Amino acid sequence: MLQSQGGYFVDPRTDLFSIGLTTEVIFHNRNDNGFQHGIRGFLGTTLGHNDLDDTYYRGQDATDLMFHRLFPKASYFITFKRYFGTLEIGESFFLRFGLKF
Repeated sequence: MLQSQGGYFVDPRTDLFSIGLTTEVIFHNRNDNGFQHGIRGFLGTTLGHNDLDDTYYRGQDATDLMFHRLFPKASYFITFKRYFGTLEIGESFFLRFGLKF
């Protein structure tokens, strides 16, 4: 089994369930659909027993534990003709650019 070998990070569990809510607002020019930009929000969590997240703090109740496991993310994206860019902020920061083909 890979969990017992060093250098591998594997999660073979089947008792986890991820769920989330997302919303997205897109803006574009009425006369030029080649330029679009928008914002996206996400709030999600993973339910089930997680050995990697069994950290409990003194005085923590069920509500504190629930909010400790919520993962929010906000994104801004822009598209201009064949080029696009995305800025994501959540647990980490991502900046991506690309070309559609």
